[in-house]
This record gives sequence, structure tokens and C-alpha cells, in this order.
Amino acid sequence: MNEFKELREFQRVNHFPGACLLGRKDNCARVCNKFRRTFGSENFEYFPKTFVCPGDRAKLLADETECKGKAKKGEVSTWIVKPPAGCKGIGIRLVTDPSTQIKEGATVVVSRYIDKPCLINKTKFDLRLYVAVTSLNPLRVYLHEHGLARFCTVKYSNKKRKSRFAHLTNYSLNKNNPDFKRVEGDTDDEGHKWSIRAVWENLEKAGVSTEPIKERINDLIVKTLLAVEKQISTNMQLAVPQRKNCFELFGFDVILDEDYKPWLVEVNTALSLASDAPLDKKIKNQVVTELLHMLRIQCYDRKRLEERLERDKSSRLLGVCL
Repeated sequence: MNEFKELREFQRVNHFPGACLLGRKDNCARVCNKFRRTFGSENFEYFPKTFVCPGDRAKLLADETECKGKAKKGEVSTWIVKPPAGCKGIGIRLVTDPSTQIKEGATVVVSRYIDKPCLINKTKFDLRLYVAVTSLNPLRVYLHEHGLARFCTVKYSNKKRKSRFAHLTNYSLNKNNPDFKRVEGDTDDEGHKWSIRAVWENLEKAGVSTEPIKERINDLIVKTLLAVEKQISTNMQLAVPQRKNCFELFGFDVILDEDYKPWLVEVNTALSLASDAPLDKKIKNQVVTELLHMLRIQCYDRKRLEERLERDKSSRLLGVCL
């Protein structure tokens, strides 16, 4: 927080104080769960039922017992277990019996697994959405029209729960699979990484109307940000000299289920902008370029600025309005 207090008016930081409330999986779960309790689950239905252990272990086991009682014969509930601050798919696993498969006292985030995802070519995928926020109060949010879809490298099966390449869409994980297909040309609907535009076109060809999906994604993004708006706005008032000092480029990871309902997987505040393929470079260059244009980044003459600040300081001491 102290670093934010030292910002000058010409400086810009790609972070809001307190953005870790969304960037860490445990914090994100807490604020989204609180938002849902406050405004009702029907007003924020995009976040899977999630528990932060060890604190929520009793609630998790009680919910699992309730689900087992309601389950039809042969049905097995699946949970996805993640480290609170992990990345690149490290430490993520699927479990069907939290009471025995999750150690008591383990610090993990446990969410209900979306075991009936939308598939393309029988393969699971997620959407990486680039979301720019230039202000929290008032809330100004911009969703970039281009984004990426990351595909698993093994065809989906809810019976093969130990196959990480069939269930985890993390690019850093799947690119190590010998079956990973890297596309070096300009095409955006081949291999294991597509553009979001190509996904929408694929769904439209299958007779799916994508506009309602996009509207629900917009709703998901806005409500997720509203869950942290109050805390971050307070931090801004306490620690940031000027509102325009801070902005944030978030990476929202969203998955669609078989009914094309979007679900929030996680929010990234330290998203990778590296480009190791033409499609990556094309989309990420557009995202960064348009973000900088939107922020109206300008060159400042530091010497002239220091002189003006000194004049303003002197005028205030002398009680003179310039």
C-alpha cells in the first residue's frame, strides 16, 4: 500500500490496491460467496459451489453428504481441488470423496466440478477473456472483443478423472503433451488454441445462438467485479493519490457447460502476455495496444512537471491562487 502512496500524477500502475481479492483463488471464493449470500444465489449463479479449507471443511463434508443423499443410483459427485495461489495447473486434482481424499488441515480451495462441459470436437475447452478496468468508482469495465480458447489435448471423459490432459485446460500444462498441436499459420480454428471468434462461429454453425451466452458472460464479469468494488475503492481512497494512477487488465477464465451456461473458473491478475504462436501475438498485441490507447498514455516532461508542482506548492504556502 505504501508504494501506491508514492505514485506521481504521470505514473500508471497495472494494478489496483487489493486486486489480490480476485487474483487468489481463496480470496476470490470468499468475496464471491459473500456477494452471493448478500444478494441471493439467483443473482450470482455463475460461481460453482466452493469451499476454502481447512476453515470450510465441515461445510464441505456436510454438502457432500447431502449430495450423496440426493444422487441417483450410480451417480458420483466430483470436486476439483486447487492450491489457493497456484498457477499453470500445478497441484490441481479431481476427487470424489473429500472426506478421505483431502487431508484434514489441508489448505486448498474445493469447488464443485462442472462434469458436463460444452465440448468442441469432443474436447473440453475454456475461454480466456481480457477485461480492462479503468475505474472502480464509478465502475468502468471494457471486455475486449478478441480472446482465446484453450483446449485440452485428450478427448473428454468424466470417467477418466486422473487424465489431467482431458480435464485441465491450462495451456502451460497441455503444451507438454506429445499430442499438442501447435499452429504456426494465421488460422484461428485449428490445433489446441483458438480465438474466441472461432468458437462463436463453431457454435453458430451447430445452431446455437451465441448472443445470450455473451450477455451472461458480461453479467458474470460485472457482478464479479462488484463483489470487490467496495474494498478496492476504499483502498484507492486511502492509498492512491489520483484515481487515474491505477488500472487493471484482468484475465477472466470461463467455462461453458453443456447448456451453454458460463461458469467462472478464476480471475488472473498476473496474466501471461507472452506470445509463442502467431494467434497469441495477434490477439495479445491488439489487447495491449488498444488498452494503452484507451488509457491515453502521454509523455511527460518531468522537469517541467517538477517546476509546476513547486510553483503550486509555493502558491499554497503564500495563499495565492494562480
